[in-house]
Order: sequence, then structure tokens, then C-alpha cells
Amino acid sequence: MLFLQTRTVLVEITKVNQDQSSYLIGDQKFEFIPQSIWKASFKNANWNRALKYEVDPIIKTMYQGVNSTSRYFALRFDLYLDFNPTRVVYLAFNKFTNQILNQESFALTMLPKILVSYQKNNQTFWKLNDDQLTKNYLELTHQPLIDINGFLVNANFDISDPNYRWNYLIKLGKENKISFSNHQQLIYEIDEKLFDDSWLATFHLVDLIKQQVYCQGYVEVQNHHHLKLAINYEEPLIFLIRNRVIRALESKFAPILEARQTEFFHYYNLTQDVKYLVEFMETTRNLTYFAWKSLCQKIFESLNLNYDDLLYSLKEIKPFLFTKVTDLKALNDLINNLHRFGNLTFDEQVKINELKVKYNVSK
Repeated sequence: MLFLQTRTVLVEITKVNQDQSSYLIGDQKFEFIPQSIWKASFKNANWNRALKYEVDPIIKTMYQGVNSTSRYFALRFDLYLDFNPTRVVYLAFNKFTNQILNQESFALTMLPKILVSYQKNNQTFWKLNDDQLTKNYLELTHQPLIDINGFLVNANFDISDPNYRWNYLIKLGKENKISFSNHQQLIYEIDEKLFDDSWLATFHLVDLIKQQVYCQGYVEVQNHHHLKLAINYEEPLIFLIRNRVIRALESKFAPILEARQTEFFHYYNLTQDVKYLVEFMETTRNLTYFAWKSLCQKIFESLNLNYDDLLYSLKEIKPFLFTKVTDLKALNDLINNLHRFGNLTFDEQVKINELKVKYNVSK
């Protein structure tokens, strides 16, 4: 079973006048109830947002003379999703309260209210595959994602959703193309025909780096109610999906890539693999420092992204930068950016001192 949440419901209790030792709860008459529950009950149930489980009107009619004043106690229980069969299960902490939760009227009157309360949102949901729900590593995403930079998103994903923050992402669509959103965010649209995996029919977001799949969907539970879920799970085959995205870029996107140097940054966006930035530095090894900066500026403008924080902070990249320094002006610019975007190691400081000596600058 999948744990959903812990809930509290106010349960109405009334005494039967003819028999002061009898009580009405839900759709049942109880000859006794635990004194701890009666003592913990209270008359005022003016909790506007609380869910209330009231005595069944038919039961009240059966026992004429029922006290007009009711008492209430707070019933705390855990909510689970059972997979076989697919249904919502309530579990309390003792036998008596479980009897109340198992009442037919509780399922009929309270389940719809509990589901509405549980899933208050305006997001789009679609039916989840049954085989997807049987996986034993499903988890609920209690904290919504905010930063989805570089994620693979479903064709139904609303790129204008203000709840998400991103500079670039990969989106399933009808063709392979590179475009920009209204806010100049980079979009890699991949032909969805490349992906025939059954689980892709219901995913919402895929973190290609952490191999996490995020879904938004619903399952049908008892009485044909829909339980909306936001779940995530690890998908060990994500690296295959990522490889397909890269192959699509290599085979389909090549004609629309602006330059060989730009291509390295596209690959880095899709994989977060530093090796592509290293390859970029290799191809620009013969450029002087400011010629290299000028090229970077053109690439960044074409992508509406800036990679200076990476290029001046990654230990794999910084050795290339030192080789490009040919004068004092370049050295000063390099020093300023190294301090701005990262921390200098001891060896890097030694190298800077050597270059200062070379260009007759006092330490």
C-alpha cells in the first residue's frame, strides 16, 4: 500500500435517551464506547474547515427521543492507497475507531469529501497505467518541483505554468526542432514517435540526470471515485531515454544547429555532462582569451543562456583559460571572473602569480 496522508475527522456522537448507555455513531448503535473517547469529546464543533462525520439521519429516525445536543470527538487515521484491488484504505490506531472507519456510511459520505480535500488543485490529471501503480518504489511528491531545468516534459505540459522555473527543457511534440518560449526560454522539441515506452504515456516530468519520473494522474477507487495523485519513482531505463534524445539531436537537429561550437552547449544542456564543455574548450584552444570570450558571447546570445558561472568555476575548464592569457588585460579579466564565479585553489593562485611576474605586475 502507498501511504497518502494522516487525516482528522470530527465524529458526531449522540446518546439514546431511552438507554443512556447506548450511543449513535454513523450508521450504527453502540451499546458502549470507550470512556476515553467520551471524555475527550466536546459539544462545540464550530470548526469551519473540519470534515464532520455525522450520525446517519435514518438511524436517528429509528431511535426517537435522541438527544438534540451532540458531542464530537476528533478521529485521527492514516489514508492509504491499496493496489490489489485499487481502493482507498483508512487505518486508525485502535479497534473501536477502525469499526467507525469501516462503516458503509463512512465510505459513502466521507470518501468523496476526503478525496476533494486531499487533491485541492487545478492541475491537469490523466489516468495512470495500472502496471505503473504496482511498482514498490512509488513515492508521493509532497513538495512540488520548482526548478525543472533540463527536464523532459510531456506534450501536455503547459510551458507557461508559473509554478515552474526553467531556462531550457526538452518537450515531446510532433517534430524535432529548437524554439523559444514567449519568455525566451530554450525548448528542445523531440518527436514523440521516438518514444514507444508504455510508461511515457502518463509521465508529467522526467529528471534525466537523477533518473526520476514524476507523474500526475488519477486512479479509480471504490464507488467510482477518482483519486488524483502526484507521484514519482526511479526509472532505471532513463539513460536509454536520454540517449534517444541525444541521438535525435545528432541526427535530426544537426541541420539547424548554428555552429559546431553551439552544438557542445546543446549536448551539455541535455546531459549535464562536463565532457562537452571540455570538447568545446579543445576546439577553441587556439583562440586568444578575448577572441574566445567574443565567441562565447555570440553563443550565449543565440541560446539566451549564460555559462560563465560554469566556465570560470569548473576545475576541468579552468586550465584551458590560463593557456589563453597573452597580456596583462586578459590576465586581469581572468582573475576578476575567477573570483566572481568560484574559489581559487592553491595551484591556481601560484599560476596567477607566475603570470603576474611574466607581465611585470607586483604581487
